[in-house]
Amino acid sequence: MFNKIAVPLDGSELAEVILPYVETVAQELKSDVDLLGVCEPADTRERLCGAYLNQMASQIKAGDAKVRPVVLRGKPAEEILDYAEKNKVDLIAMTTRGLSGISRWVVGSVAEKVLRASLVPVLLVRGQPLKKADLKSARLKKILVPLDGSALSESVLPYVIDLALGLGSDVVLLRVEAPVPEVVAMGGESVTLDPKQVAQQRAALQAEVKSYLEKVKAW
Repeated sequence: MFNKIAVPLDGSELAEVILPYVETVAQELKSDVDLLGVCEPADTRERLCGAYLNQMASQIKAGDAKVRPVVLRGKPAEEILDYAEKNKVDLIAMTTRGLSGISRWVVGSVAEKVLRASLVPVLLVRGQPLKKADLKSARLKKILVPLDGSALSESVLPYVIDLALGLGSDVVLLRVEAPVPEVVAMGGESVTLDPKQVAQQRAALQAEVKSYLEKVKAW
């Protein structure tokens, strides 16, 4: 399912925090990787950006997968989204923030725009420096999947299954429900409900949630 991953980079170390995760996914799922660098129009640093992406590409150990540097021109978020749509990208992977690098992106705002408008899945990793000792653990060991019982929330499941099977990740299914109230407002006054009825409603809700999650688990 994840045949091609697009990885936007701006030349900063914080943006590069995503690379160990991408490397793991590429190796395990045999996903090709496109490293994207976006230069603003009339930016004289396009050659420098290309050299930087070539350097990053040479350092990624992707196994049998291909790693390709791609230099784009325009506004970062728009170019990333346009590239993903036109080049059959299955996953966009990037950090949530970073320092301005070669292309001087405001990575937080770029990541937010990409997340809101992307038509393909987006993997976001918090942009904070990784120590060398942490590089080996930069993998998706456990995936938390919040569900609300709707078909829309369940649309994430095929992607989760593909990642979990390919990476050997544990999966935690989570559903959060509003608690059954013990006190309600009626006619401007607070009314305490019958404890037995409250207990019955809580038990019924717990049974419903458990049944739903068991059903999804067997999906």
